Amino acid sequence: MKSNNSVLWKDYLGLGLLVSIIISLLDYSRDGYLHIALVIAFIFLSGLKESVRLLISFIRKHPIIVVLMGILTVYFRIFSRTEPFSDKFSVSVYLLIFSGYVIGNVSDNIKENYVLVWKALMVLSVMALFHYVQVFQNGERMSAAFQNPVLEADAMIVLLLISVLYIDNVYMKIAGIVIANVCIVLTSVRVCMIMAFFIVILYVFIHRDIVVDRVRTIDSNKRNVLIVGVVICGLLLGVVFRNALFNIFVITVTRFGALFRVIKGDFSLGNDYSIGTRVLAIREILKLYPEGTIIEMLLGRGQLHGYYAIKNSMSELTGVNAASEYAGPIENTLLSILYDYGLLSAALYAVVFIKISISAIISKDNTIRRVAIFSFCMIVLSLFVDMEYWMNLSFVLFTGIGIYIGATDKFNGHCVNEGKL
Repeated sequence: MKSNNSVLWKDYLGLGLLVSIIISLLDYSRDGYLHIALVIAFIFLSGLKESVRLLISFIRKHPIIVVLMGILTVYFRIFSRTEPFSDKFSVSVYLLIFSGYVIGNVSDNIKENYVLVWKALMVLSVMALFHYVQVFQNGERMSAAFQNPVLEADAMIVLLLISVLYIDNVYMKIAGIVIANVCIVLTSVRVCMIMAFFIVILYVFIHRDIVVDRVRTIDSNKRNVLIVGVVICGLLLGVVFRNALFNIFVITVTRFGALFRVIKGDFSLGNDYSIGTRVLAIREILKLYPEGTIIEMLLGRGQLHGYYAIKNSMSELTGVNAASEYAGPIENTLLSILYDYGLLSAALYAVVFIKISISAIISKDNTIRRVAIFSFCMIVLSLFVDMEYWMNLSFVLFTGIGIYIGATDKFNGHCVNEGKL
């Protein structure tokens, strides 16, 4: 690729994330049509001829994805025109995967592609912390640019993963890890807190020799000053924001206490409303799914139909008004895809997840292992929220899958472009 095109694709992940955050704030249809515009814009700006060549190569190597996309598009465009319209969603997902594929396949250093993402998330996380200090004085769960605590925590997991996997500068790495974990705690999202804990523990364990060596290389006086400074800052923050910190501590302890009771078998709403409603939603959607026709079970009912299908029953079971947006979310991307876009789409998503999981464990290539770990964590998070319908994080989810596919093809000797990103 030409140098100006290389710069464009290097910035794509960061710019795409920022655009996707704006899309989430503006686009209520959730069908991804603005993601289509985003990818097409980059395709034209990076050179139409070269992009088309890459797209043709991607289609040839992964025909199942394009065939399913074509079937779903035609089906929802011609044969199932129920609102909300669903014919654009599969195209948007396909193009997001393709854009990630381009980066994974032709980039010699994927780390460079994540630098702008890291910078963007650092700015957003610091803004979220300031917003939390100014607004959430009663210990509420933190949310800011990503609109709710769950998505905010998921975004901070992205920051944590990039800091651990792709940032080499030790100070940037530590800053990213610390800020990400602080924000995750303030959201009080348990699955993210558990995931962040294991990410940090595993990273320190795997790189324990490097960590010890770097600590030893720091001048003892500087190390002592740093430790004292951190302790003093921590105490000052604790004193100034003691009420908010105490409240969030109580909320977190309460939520984990409820989680331990869930592990023991108590799925009642009275014990843990969050997990209880998720379990109810799963039961309801699995009960309703087989009631469709064969074609509906294979290709789905359409965008957000699962959400609306369980609204009334979830309202009766939880006591939440059926008109409320909180009555009905499936909160599970795999099951949401199963009901809305059918068994074929859900099966493909599950197969990709299994393949990524295997690569994360057994791959000997450092690049593939890193992109696999990243996508593995994102897919796990997607099992606790309808991530495909939140344009901000669906961008990260599907582009990450595309990067994994592209990097795997490149490793297997199918690089489609001799240029460098």
